[in-house]
Amino acid sequence: MDDFAVLIDAAGGSACLYGFSSGVILALRAAASGLAIPRLALPEPPITTEDEKPGGSDVHEQVGCLVTEGRRWDAVELIRRSIGVPPEIIDQMEPEARAAV
Repeated sequence: MDDFAVLIDAAGGSACLYGFSSGVILALRAAASGLAIPRLALPEPPITTEDEKPGGSDVHEQVGCLVTEGRRWDAVELIRRSIGVPPEIIDQMEPEARAAV
């Protein structure tokens, strides 16, 4: 949350946050940490039940293992699948995203 604190300080001491998809979780965590966030806009949160998660309930552990193994692209892909990004969209993102990882 240090990054949020620096940005909020630079914005004048408080900020309204707009979080979309996985950004919803980040915005909620920032607000819950006590930062000066008077308003939140949080469309399309990536919230699913354990039964709906494509990667199962141990996605966090799997991502950690992939990163430790140096398989960063596989970790990114697993995260995307776990939040429900359709396979055809992941395929369209792949060339640019793989180059960035």
